[in-house]
Amino acid sequence: MLYLAYPTAKALAKVLLQTTPDTLFNGVENRLREDPNVAAVDKVHFWQNTYGKCVGTIEIQLKSEADEQAALKFVYQKLEGLTSNAMVDGDRSELTVSIIKLA
Repeated sequence: MLYLAYPTAKALAKVLLQTTPDTLFNGVENRLREDPNVAAVDKVHFWQNTYGKCVGTIEIQLKSEADEQAALKFVYQKLEGLTSNAMVDGDRSELTVSIIKLA
């Protein structure tokens, strides 16, 4: 009985504690640093709100000559598989991006 219940209990505990899913842990910053206009990636926080639905917030610092709209589009394209705008059981996944332009 414990053999069957343990994996389910572990998955539910991760959702309840809003932990970062294992698949997201290392790749987010590396994906965003591919853009030469990104100076720094800070305050990366992704968690599971419900099973299979990720919510995320991220702060990106851009170089002074960078275009904010192009950078925002790049961020959403790179993180599209992690949090998407597709409806999942009536809810949308969410991604909040804060862009800071360095002087």
